[in-house]
Amino acid sequence: MPTQLFDITINISISIPILGDKSIMLVQPPNNFAFREIYLDDYVHKDRITDNRGQILSEYRGAVNIGEKPYIICLEQNTTRIVQHDKPANALSFLNGSDFDELIAPIHDEIEADVYRFFSLLHLCKEGEIARKHSFYTYSTQAGICKVNRFIDTYVEDIVTLIRYPMIITSAEVPVINDLLYNHEQACQMLKPIVIDELEYTYHTLDDATNYKNMMTPLEVMFLHNDYGDKKVMLAKRMAVFLGCTEAEMISIYDDVKDHYRDRSEAVHEGSVTQITHTSVDELRELVREATKKYISIIEQALATDPSKSFEEIKAAQITHLKGLVQAKNDLNIW
Repeated sequence: MPTQLFDITINISISIPILGDKSIMLVQPPNNFAFREIYLDDYVHKDRITDNRGQILSEYRGAVNIGEKPYIICLEQNTTRIVQHDKPANALSFLNGSDFDELIAPIHDEIEADVYRFFSLLHLCKEGEIARKHSFYTYSTQAGICKVNRFIDTYVEDIVTLIRYPMIITSAEVPVINDLLYNHEQACQMLKPIVIDELEYTYHTLDDATNYKNMMTPLEVMFLHNDYGDKKVMLAKRMAVFLGCTEAEMISIYDDVKDHYRDRSEAVHEGSVTQITHTSVDELRELVREATKKYISIIEQALATDPSKSFEEIKAAQITHLKGLVQAKNDLNIW
């Protein structure tokens, strides 16, 4: 006899204070979310971001905007989902057991993944600090007079809350940003562990030297493979022909990558970090961004002809192609 299933309506309420510039409101938020301006005094979670005197906590100073009254920008969601379960929501075993926690766990993980993806791809779109520290989740279900609530706080422990260089988004940038956020899922998933997560990590620490050293690794992964010889020169030449449109651009990129590789090597092997500044970190991150955005197109072109291709297969073909371009430029003695 088939197991009887019951519809469980799960009410979801989420609020995420945004640390950074209010221009974030120009872009399309994640699925089922919306941006809201909320007066600090009216914020339902005010007690979580202020002290016992009502003063904003230091880690939330970057969230407060000054207007007629202090206000914050929040990413919020108020939705419902219906799931099926083998117990009704008013069953005693449902009310006293872990059934509700088990039902909301995959929903919570899915939403958290969407939010993480949103912020990490924003950082792939352009330079600047934008962050979330707490995400306040409320899940509830009710059957008759029986109601179950779960309150979950997601805390990004290592995120930088000191907004020194905020990400400022202009209206002209919005179409390109929205396109990257929502139209390249498969390619972005391929590049997530290789470069997107690594780039996001650099916004979780204030140390420029650490960020600088970490940013060279994704470039090595994308453009080098079992190579013997001067990796600095090989990486610089391959990135030059990959990103440059003219010989002048190629030479400039070649010189920049060599300089960054040298500075990273001195930091790693000799402990010398005086040459690393916030400006040089931004410059290296911008090289990573441009390479990643173009790599997304390369991946999508390859998958259009063969959806079963792996990143390693696509990368191998791309490196072979780049070697040919480099050889042609070597023959012209442009370096």
